[in-house]
Amino acid sequence: MSLITVTTGQLALQGVLDMDTVASIQPQLLQAMQGDQLSLDLSAVEKADAAALAMLLGAVRQQQQRGGVLLLQHLPASLASQARLYGIAELLGMPGDAP
Repeated sequence: MSLITVTTGQLALQGVLDMDTVASIQPQLLQAMQGDQLSLDLSAVEKADAAALAMLLGAVRQQQQRGGVLLLQHLPASLASQARLYGIAELLGMPGDAP
């Protein structure tokens, strides 16, 4: 798992984002976030589990506390499905009724 700065205000995650990798990537993500609008591209995430969902929700909340917005882009279908199942899709910036 790696966190890449694409451009100012845009980060990307690559690899497997699961219980084993969240602990190492979460501090890097929180350190990279600033109090403005930031987008996080998840299109290169190969696999993700509920730990990834918890980390992303925490990052969204942390960014809001800093007065900013974290936009999640290209959320893997498995995570989007879990977010809807747990009723947190809207907290992650997803429409709650999207298929």
